[in-house]
Amino acid sequence: MKYFFVRNIIIAKRLMKGPFFWICMSLLLILPIALKNEIEKHGVGVHVLILDESGENVSAELTDSLISVGNSVISFKIWNGTESEMRDRIAGGHAQAGYIIPSDIAERVRSYHNEKTPLLTAIRSDREISVRVIDEVVYGKLYDLYAESIAQDFTSKLDGRDDPARTPFIHDRYTGYLNAEIPFLFTHADGSVFTEFQNEDDRSVAVQPLKGLIALLVVLMSLSGGILWYQDEKRGVFMRFGLAEKNLVHLSYIVIPTLAAAITGLVTNMLLVNGSFPKEALTMLLLVIIQVPVAFLLQKLVRSVYLYMALIPVIIVCYLIVGLAFFEKDLHF
Repeated sequence: MKYFFVRNIIIAKRLMKGPFFWICMSLLLILPIALKNEIEKHGVGVHVLILDESGENVSAELTDSLISVGNSVISFKIWNGTESEMRDRIAGGHAQAGYIIPSDIAERVRSYHNEKTPLLTAIRSDREISVRVIDEVVYGKLYDLYAESIAQDFTSKLDGRDDPARTPFIHDRYTGYLNAEIPFLFTHADGSVFTEFQNEDDRSVAVQPLKGLIALLVVLMSLSGGILWYQDEKRGVFMRFGLAEKNLVHLSYIVIPTLAAAITGLVTNMLLVNGSFPKEALTMLLLVIIQVPVAFLLQKLVRSVYLYMALIPVIIVCYLIVGLAFFEKDLHF
């Protein structure tokens, strides 16, 4: 047992002497942080700009409600420039849609049921499907504002008189219905009740590239140990080893850098993503359990170190393609 630990320590020291080991470890820290900063700066998904020309309570309420429903797929942002600049921004592809709140939005809301004056000006891009989804979100929040006005007008016309004492009653009833719980029973495909929504960080479109990048770097580290193995085998380091002992040492060349990368990746992941540590640790452990045998079998099948080194970028690209395929499946189906 003592010989086993000493041997692994020697292998670890030899791996750490190589520049490739430290390059990969540095990338595990630098690239996810850089990617997260880029995502926070430019975002992902559909970007919607809001130009508020009113500044009244009604427009502020509408703007706040839209920003609050934003998530990793759709994000609403206030535009502080001019209408022309916002149109140029959308035309240039920096945003997919924009909405202009007019200066007389409060009056338009109060009189919409009679005059039908447009409440907002919508600026569209060429992404028709995503814009329609945004329209539904905006319309839903806009309806929350003027539906009460419709109810007040309807009750006034119903008995032919305007009773100011009735206004607070209608307002309270309307607010109660508006803030009531969602009238749906959410269930899984197997019929079990869906009692808790998944954490936003776990399902966020923005989080997935970070986790995918860390996983790819862990895979790269698991493959990198094989280069040193090929070199030592060519030098005849394992000539006196039996088959079982040789395979055990071979696994050490893979497991040591893979575990080092997995631990570093897990720490980086927990620093950047507010996820569950047991869940993230289990996911990383499964990645290690799957990847170590894959790297071991690959090195057994490929006898040339040069061919092996040429296959590493191909394997990384294949992992990337397969990962994107599953990611797209999750998004669209």
